[in-house]
Amino acid sequence: MTTNAEISQFYDQFNIRLLRDFIYGNLRLNMALQFVKSAVTSDVKNVLDVGCGIGTTSLALAKSFPELKVLGVDISAQNIQAASRLSANERIEFSVSDMTTPPRVNSFEVITMVDVYEHIPCEARSVFHATVGRSLAENGIVVLTTPSRKHQEWLAEFEPEGLQIVDEIVDRSHFEVFAKEIGASVVAHQSVNVWTPGQYCYTVLSRGQSVGVTIPSSEWSRRFPLGLQRRIESRLSRLKESADAKQRRAQVREVFGVDIDRKSHRWLTTRGNETAIAG
Repeated sequence: MTTNAEISQFYDQFNIRLLRDFIYGNLRLNMALQFVKSAVTSDVKNVLDVGCGIGTTSLALAKSFPELKVLGVDISAQNIQAASRLSANERIEFSVSDMTTPPRVNSFEVITMVDVYEHIPCEARSVFHATVGRSLAENGIVVLTTPSRKHQEWLAEFEPEGLQIVDEIVDRSHFEVFAKEIGASVVAHQSVNVWTPGQYCYTVLSRGQSVGVTIPSSEWSRRFPLGLQRRIESRLSRLKESADAKQRRAQVREVFGVDIDRKSHRWLTTRGNETAIAG
């Protein structure tokens, strides 16, 4: 059994990857954010972002919805420290939590989990479900993105280094149990093409009526092999670095004193005399 302390320690070392995604984004994350944003309606006032990492989803939601208040929680104290330093928005709060007790009871109309649920150990799910259920508002929804069973099984066989310390296989049957235990129902569950067909699943659990969400699609999986897709996407990002990405890179450089390389595995220290390679 993997302990919470071991999980927290693992994610304390995860900052470099999260910072790179915060600056440059990627197809998986961009599609997930599009899906999550589509579930937030104008009457939503409070969102709980579970497994927020360094706050990428929390920051994106607060930027898109000027009246929204967001609480981001994560098991990693290092991630929460980074998220707090990146955010100057008074409508966003970050807190360390393993979700064994609710941050606030019946307070959140929307609870988001972007690539989080598969990292909840099976033996911890009942407590996790109970905490989510107590945090969710009466007619609230839970919005989740997860890798598909097919993708997780492929990683386990061909690319096990791509799996994290806890990386469970989840499918609709698990979301049906989750929904039942929080007094909700599965109102949306669809496989999504990212880099390969059916690579991810987008799911909504609702205590109220059906929810209208946008399921984004990708043409990558039909046009190019996986490795070539990633190389093309990387090349395009270098050719067309957005103004937002440049601003975020400068922000990270200012806040943390590091200049994040476009490569996935390293950063270059800009403060002091030494160059540090991480990862």
